[in-house]
This record gives sequence, C-alpha cells and structure tokens, in this order.
Amino acid sequence: MRRVATEAGCGLGRIYRVYADRTELVIEIARLDLPRATEITAELDASVGQHSVSANVSRYFAETMALPMHAFAREASEDPVLAHFIRREITDAGLSPSSALVKYLANEQRAGRVRPTVDPTGIASILAAALRDHVLTKSVVVDPDARLAHMVESVCAAISP
Repeated sequence: MRRVATEAGCGLGRIYRVYADRTELVIEIARLDLPRATEITAELDASVGQHSVSANVSRYFAETMALPMHAFAREASEDPVLAHFIRREITDAGLSPSSALVKYLANEQRAGRVRPTVDPTGIASILAAALRDHVLTKSVVVDPDARLAHMVESVCAAISP
C-alpha cells in the first residue's frame, strides 16, 4: 500500500480512508481497467485476417499486460477474494486472455489462417498459460519479454496452415 500511495503522490492514510484494505484497492483498479480490457478484446477480434496471427496475439498480450491490474497479478492468484472477482467480472464477461483467444483463434481458423485440425480452446489455454507464466515470473526470468515472444511465435507457427 505504501508503494501505491507513493506512486499516487498521496499519504498512506489517505489510501486507507478510501479503501479498507489492499484487496479492495486492487478490485477497484481492476474495475477501472475493465473498459480498456473490453476495447483490447474488441481490437483482437477486429484483427482477424490482418497482419499475422503471431503479431495479433503479441499485440494483444502487450496491451493486456500494460493494464494497471497486471501489477497485482501475483496477489490476485493467491487471494481468494480477488480470484472470485476475476472469475466473476473478467472471465464471465469473456475478457480473460483464454476466452478472448479462443474466440480469436476460432475466427482465424474460419478465415483459413489456423489449421482446421487445431483445437482453438487447447491452443488458447497454452497461450494464456504462457502469458500467466510471463506475468508471474517476470522478475526472476532472464529476458522475460523475449521468452514470451518466442513462445507466441512458436505456438503460432505450429498452428499456421
């Protein structure tokens, strides 16, 4: 909370007067990110048939990771209240990376840019796991951005016709 107060340019007491605890603050940050997350998902949907599948997925990941809520990804994975919020507000709205990628890959498959034998749900799960791994291990992995880019390129190359 101290870091959040410092970055916001206010005192720690002010943060606690507005938010009961860190969980409440993180939920509010995520709520504020939902409109942008919706736009990012719509942009991914609109990219079907444009650029390469790898470039579209990479752009989607970069824009998703730029959302402030991703700064709290580790604690969201460990806090049951945050996990419930994410499941209810993000996943159920189709805004989770996995949900967005399933829809996108299925549309690319219909457009002939993903092999017909590919399971969009399985590939979306692999790509979403790579993103989750990237977010959770970014501070301990050497060149995490290059590692994620390589994973995306490898998976997308394997599913291309």
